[in-house]
Amino acid sequence: MKLKVFILSLILATTLLAGLSAFDWGGTVDNSTTLYTLDGVNFDQWCKLSLWYSNRFGDSTELLALGSYTLSLEDLFIPDLERLQVSFSITPGISAVAGRFLFADFSGFVLNHPLDGLWLMYNLSRAIISAGVGYSGLQFNKTNQILMSQTDTADAEDTKKFLGSPRLIESIQVTLPELFKRQDLIVSLLSQQDLRPQGELLQEGEEDLNAGGLLGGKLHTIYLGLGLSGPISLLDGVYHNTFLYTETGKTLSYVDDPTSSTLFIYQYEPILAFLGGISFDYYLEERSYSNIGLSILFASGDTDSTGFLEGNSTGLAMQFIPISRPSFGLIFSPQLGNIILAEINYSIKPFSKSGSPALQNIQAELQILGYLRPNASPISEIGLDPASKARYLGFEVDGTVRFRPFSDLGSVLSVGLFLPNNGAFSGDNAKPQFLGRFEFSFSF
Repeated sequence: MKLKVFILSLILATTLLAGLSAFDWGGTVDNSTTLYTLDGVNFDQWCKLSLWYSNRFGDSTELLALGSYTLSLEDLFIPDLERLQVSFSITPGISAVAGRFLFADFSGFVLNHPLDGLWLMYNLSRAIISAGVGYSGLQFNKTNQILMSQTDTADAEDTKKFLGSPRLIESIQVTLPELFKRQDLIVSLLSQQDLRPQGELLQEGEEDLNAGGLLGGKLHTIYLGLGLSGPISLLDGVYHNTFLYTETGKTLSYVDDPTSSTLFIYQYEPILAFLGGISFDYYLEERSYSNIGLSILFASGDTDSTGFLEGNSTGLAMQFIPISRPSFGLIFSPQLGNIILAEINYSIKPFSKSGSPALQNIQAELQILGYLRPNASPISEIGLDPASKARYLGFEVDGTVRFRPFSDLGSVLSVGLFLPNNGAFSGDNAKPQFLGRFEFSFSF
């Protein structure tokens, strides 16, 4: 209630001051219709209304608010406050953002999610230093995508839970632009702490698997990342992006204990996990703005894991768990952890040289994604055969056509086909899956 009063008061105050400042507002209506095959033919549709408001005070301060309401076949009420931020300058070289806004690491794979907090950026002559702290516990549960533990996922499925995972997240990043041969070097450090009361979680030393109906413990993690990106001097028009993250921390594990009445006991074990990726992009603007991309992504798994989240059963926990969840294929999009993803994509604007401005804005894209797992242990997606030792999971082909005839009107037609490995999945999940989707967007 206090948060709602604060938001309304802030918007009202800025509106009253509109005569002394420059303000603007607008909105977007988005609609998505999806047809997909999994255990028969299924249909899904949702419609989203977004409203935004911005107000600029002077030359260096701006307020931005963005809220949305989504109506779907599964849920008739999905509200969200996506942005409520104030951007301002402290000195000519130091800028800041406060409120609710998007926090993201340089790779976009570890953290890419709105948080409530503060972000500072210091621009030096040869470096950019940025740091911030954010809190995730005020996110609406229905739109929260920070699902790092068993308790997170259980709360996300609980209709009585209104707010999402309560975690404190810190980030500091140093960027050295064009350090050598036009290469940008980035060093990043992120950390997050689980702020749930200990009484809501399993206790260290507990012997029963699900004592008191509880599912997991606290999960604290630290991520140290190093990235390098820029053009490849020997190949004109080719750019690369390379990064590596090391994850440490601690996670509650159910390990062997011959002195226990159940022969098992809960205790915290250290985490040592890895995430790495490399991508290449070849830009051909003179050939209808074509782009050819190739990327490989690796997220470590744990050979002794009994479950995807908090499944470590012996020694080091080597399953990589990001803070937020990225998306990949239209159909098959596993969470990072015990996964290898190889992707080839090609995009083109086939009518870029046409005399019609509308046709010039048609873009077509083709993606081919291959999925493997480094260890024969669980992944995030359901349907995997628990007895299977197969590393190859399957591949997906996605095609997308985007058409924006006007700046305020756009549409997207997408089709996808996922061919799972029969030796890795069981039941209906081992069958080919098809998806077709049409999206429509109108801005005002």
